[in-house]
Amino acid sequence: MHTAPRPKRRLATGLIVALIVGLLPMLAPTTAAAATVSETEPNATRATADAFALTDTMSASSLSTSSQDIDYFAVDLPSAGRVALDLRFPSGLGGDAYEVQVATSDGHILYDFPVSGLRNDGSWLRSKATYAPAGRLYVRVNGKNTWETWGRPYTLAVGFTAGNVETEPNATRNTPDVLALGQATAGSSLSRYNYDDDYYAVDVPSPSRVTLDLRFPAGLGGDAYEVTVYNSSGSYLYAFNVTALRSDGSWLRAKATYAPAGRLFLRIRGNESWETWGQRYTIRADVTPGNVETESNANFSTPDVLTLGKPTSASSLSIYNYDYDYFAVDLDTAARVSLKLTFPSGLGAGDVYEVDVYGPSKARIHSFALTGSRSSGTWLASQSVSLPAGRSYVRVYGSESWPSWGRSYQLSVTRALTKTPTPSISGTARIGKTLKAKPGTWGPGTVTLKYQWLRGGKAISGATKSSYKLTSKDKGAKISVKVTGSRSGYATVSKTSTSVTALYSFTRTPKPTISGTAKVGKKVTAKAGIWSPKATLTYRWLRNGTAISGATKKTYTLTSKDKGKKISVKVTAKKKYYATVAKTSATKKIS
Repeated sequence: MHTAPRPKRRLATGLIVALIVGLLPMLAPTTAAAATVSETEPNATRATADAFALTDTMSASSLSTSSQDIDYFAVDLPSAGRVALDLRFPSGLGGDAYEVQVATSDGHILYDFPVSGLRNDGSWLRSKATYAPAGRLYVRVNGKNTWETWGRPYTLAVGFTAGNVETEPNATRNTPDVLALGQATAGSSLSRYNYDDDYYAVDVPSPSRVTLDLRFPAGLGGDAYEVTVYNSSGSYLYAFNVTALRSDGSWLRAKATYAPAGRLFLRIRGNESWETWGQRYTIRADVTPGNVETESNANFSTPDVLTLGKPTSASSLSIYNYDYDYFAVDLDTAARVSLKLTFPSGLGAGDVYEVDVYGPSKARIHSFALTGSRSSGTWLASQSVSLPAGRSYVRVYGSESWPSWGRSYQLSVTRALTKTPTPSISGTARIGKTLKAKPGTWGPGTVTLKYQWLRGGKAISGATKSSYKLTSKDKGAKISVKVTGSRSGYATVSKTSTSVTALYSFTRTPKPTISGTAKVGKKVTAKAGIWSPKATLTYRWLRNGTAISGATKKTYTLTSKDKGKKISVKVTAKKKYYATVAKTSATKKIS
C-alpha cells in the first residue's frame, strides 16, 4: 500500500507562497517618498549640478575656499507649469542673504532674485509667479563670505503646478506662447531685468473682433501693464495702458479691437517698479467672426472695401491719440447713397465722430460731424449724398478725448431711394369711420411699401394695411400712418404723415331757430333744439353774417344798428372726445 508524499507537497506549496510574498513588493507600483537630500560639492556649474526630485528637499550651505560659493541644482519638470521656489535659512540675519537664479536647460536665464536676510521663511520667494517649460530647470544659489548666511545651512525645495502657462523665454515675436482661443494662460511680469516682455500669438481664423481679457490680483496701485497688439508683419495696431484699478479685465474686454485673418501678436510689458511685478496674471483671447474693419486702414492706400447694404463693424482706436478708418465704396454708375453709422447711446451731446466722403479724385465732397445724440444713425442716413461712378471713400475720424474712443460702431453704405414722399391721410377722423393712407409715388422703379398706423406715435397692433377703421380706443388720440419703402440694394426709408385727431360725431345736430318779434327794441331768443348726446352749447348772434360784438347769450335785444339787417344765430356744440359742430339758423329781417 502506497501513501501520497504529502509533506513534500506542503513544502512545495510553502515555497511558492514565500516566493509570491517576496515578489509582491517588487511587482507593486511605487510612489516616491519625500526625502531630504544633501548637496554634493563641487556643484558650481550646470554640468555638476545636484539633481533632486520635485518631492525632495535639498539641504546645503554657502561655503567654499573662495570668497563666494555657487551651488547649482537641477529639477526635471514633467510639463509646463508654475514653479514655486522655497528657500529657507536661519532667522535673525541681516543684509543680503543669497542670489537665486533660474535657468532653462540650454542656460537661458529666466529669473534672478536677490534674497535678503529678512526673507528667511521662504514665503517671499514662494509668492513669485515663476513659470517654466517642460524639461530640466537649473536653480543657482550664490552666497558670499561677507554675508551673514556664509556657512549657515539652507534648504531648497521646488514646488510645481502643471497648467496652461507662459513658457519663458517669450520676450520677442520669434518666441511667443501661442494662446488657444477661449482658454486662459497664466503668466507674470518677472525677469532678470527691471522690465519683462511676454509675447503671445493669437491665430485668428477669419476677420473678427478680438476680445482680450487680462486679469490680475485686486488691491494694487498705479500702473499695472502695457498691452500692445501687432499684426503678423509686426505693425502696431493697438496699445493700452492698464492700471491696477482694471484688475477684473472688464476695461480691456470692452475695447473694440478688430483684426484680419492670420497671426496676431500680443505683448504684455511689466516694470519692476510696478506693484504687479512678480504677480500672477491670466490672459485670454476670444474672437467673434464678422464683417469687420481690418487694421491698419488709416489711408487711401489701405481702405476696407464696403459691400453695399452690408454693415461693417469698426472702432476709433489706435496706438495714437486719434484714429482714421478709411473705407472704399465702388459704384458702377453715379448714385445717391445713404450713409448710416450707428454706435452706443449714452455718450453725451458732444463730438463722437467726424465722417468725410471723398470722390475718386480723393477730393472731399461731403463732411458730417456726429454728436452723441445721433447714435441711431437716422440723422446721417437722412443726409443727401451723391457719389460719382468709380471708387469713392468714406473716412471715419475719432479722437482719444471723445467718449466714442474704443467703442464699436457699425458703418453701412447703400443706394438711396430717389423718391420718398411724406404720406397723407384721407377720410374723416371719426370713430367708426375708415381712414386711408395716401403714400405718394416712390422710386426709382418698384418700391415695396409697408404701412403701420400709429396712435399717439405708437404702433397700433394689427393695423398694417393701407386703410384703418377708427375704434373707441382711438377717441381723442392723434392718429398717423408710417409708410416704409424698401427695395433690394437700397436703403430702407420710413416716412410718417401728419396726424389727425380721432373723435366721435354727434348723432343729432339740429339747426337752431329764432323766436320773438323781429323789431328794434324787442328781444329775440335762440332755440337750439335737442342735441345728442347732450353737449355744452355756446351762442353767437350775427348781423348780415358777421358776429355782433358781445352778443354771446341765448337771447339778444335788437338795436337800431339791426334795423333793415338780417339777424341769425350760430349755436356751437362741444363735448369731450366729440367733434365740435356749429349750426346757424335762418335769418330774420329786422324792421
